[in-house]
Parts: sequence; structure tokens; C-alpha cells
Amino acid sequence: MFKVDEYFDECKIIKVSNTQSGESFSFYPEFAGNIFSLKLKSKNGLLVDVIDGYRTKSDLEQNQAYKSSMLFPFAGRIPDGGYEFDGEQYQFEIDEPDTNSALHGFFHERKFALDRVIEENGKIKLVLVNSYNSERKAYPFNLNLELNYIFGNNGLEYRIKIKNTGDKKAPVSYGWHPYFKLAKSIDELFLEIDAEKEINLDHRTFVPDGSIKENPFKNGQITIADKKLDNVFKFESDAEIRATHLVNKKKNIALKLWQETGADKFNYLIIFTPPQRESIAIEPITSNINSFNNKEGLIILQPDETFSAGFGLKLE
Repeated sequence: MFKVDEYFDECKIIKVSNTQSGESFSFYPEFAGNIFSLKLKSKNGLLVDVIDGYRTKSDLEQNQAYKSSMLFPFAGRIPDGGYEFDGEQYQFEIDEPDTNSALHGFFHERKFALDRVIEENGKIKLVLVNSYNSERKAYPFNLNLELNYIFGNNGLEYRIKIKNTGDKKAPVSYGWHPYFKLAKSIDELFLEIDAEKEINLDHRTFVPDGSIKENPFKNGQITIADKKLDNVFKFESDAEIRATHLVNKKKNIALKLWQETGADKFNYLIIFTPPQRESIAIEPITSNINSFNNKEGLIILQPDETFSAGFGLKLE
């Protein structure tokens, strides 16, 4: 039912196919499992590649838009790149000179190895692994990462496990930065954002200004049209699963992104409309922007402790 192919096109690519449905996904293991294609079948039988991803090694290396990038050990911006943890000061490199910020961590450029493939109960699971051993002064902690891709009739599930293998506690924030497409222009699409709150950002630094408001887009579909979004939302209910929908009414299809919420789960979401407006970023993250400083949603892993949470995609 499933087929796994490995091949080289400037760099290693792994493609997983469902030979019955025609669904598939492809990723670069040597760039933190970066997914550049995800073909899903809708309820009305349409097979759609929903990911706008990088197609060349050069684009991956330049990574100007962070397409499908793993955001770790932090997601979003750290103003001036500095943070304090457990009484020590640390300094990340400035990646974004315009805001003088460190941006989205550095794991998007790390090589992950395919550790095992398991097929059972009508699904296939691919397990990718990477070990990090205090390799940067800005983040002197020891961690093992296990990335699970679970593919089957219910779409694609993305699950991350992070174990603290060191002898001191470690700060952890995790996110994913995919761009989705369901039409030639996102102006034709609609959004359903089922979050209770929206976090206000400083318009100069794009980090939280400390204020929060009710989500103005809750309870109904909103047309994207000409809206420019770079918004952070927070899920606050006790529900264990929350979902965001990207809807193409003309084709009668909707992409559902669900995420696990609750203690130390994916309780935040970023929506971003890039200037080209050919796709839209819908980003599940575990903590608020600048959580290494404001501590909002920041996960603290004790020695030998493991964080595990996931999210997934389905075309309806």
C-alpha cells in the first residue's frame, strides 16, 4: 500500500506514496525533514498538492522565507538576540538586521537521519533523529530530537519528541513554518481560526507588546481578500485538539490543520500572508514569540525529561 523512495536531486529526497489513493509527501532529511510536497485527496476526490515548498538546494540553503522550516530551539523573534536562563546570559546571532533580532532558531539546517520505517494499521510512520550536544554557546544544552511523520487515510501527522540528555534543565520552544496553497492566489480563500485570543505585536519589532485581546476572527469564516496578516493567536480552552481551516469555496475543499493543545503542547498559532500572496503560512508553535524572555508557554525540560506533542493535516 505504501512505497518509500530515496533519491538525489542536488540533495537527498525521500518520497512516501500511497499506491492506492495516489497521495504522497516528499521531504529533505538533511534539512531537518523539510517537507516540499504534500498531495492529499479531498472528500470530493480532488488530489491537491497543498504545500508551497522549496524545490532547489540553493533555495533551501538561503531559506529566505523559512518555507516548511523546523523552528527550534525557538520560534519567532528574540529582540537583540539575547536571553537569560537559570541565572546565565546567552546571545544568539542576529539573523534579521531590520528588526535586530534572532529569528526562528537554527535547527532548520541540521541533518536528520531516517532511523526506522514502520507500516501498520493502514498507516506508515517514518522516524527521523538528530542529537544536539551543546554545539552553540548561545544554546549550551544536550538534546535528542525524534521527528515522526505518520501518513495514512487521515492525512499527515507530524509529531516531535525532544529529550533532555544533559545534566541541567533546558528551555524549549518548537514550531513549524509551512506555506499552504489551495488556489492561484490566497485572496480567493477563507480562514477559520478557532482561537480564543490574539496577541498584540509591536509594529516595529514584531514581538508581543504585553497586551492581548479577543480573537476578532473567531466564530466564522473570514475572507483573506487583500488582508495583510502577521498575527499570533492563543488557544485557551481545555480542548485537547484545536483546528484551523483554509477554505476554497469554489472547489469545495478545505485544508484542516489540527494541533494538540493543553499543558506543554501547541497552544499558539501564527498566520502570515507573504507579499507574493500565492500561499499562506499557518504555523503551529508551542509558545509565544520571544518566550525565551517573556516565558509565555516556554517549556522547561528537566534532565532525562521528554516533551512530546503533535499536529496534522487533512484535506476535507
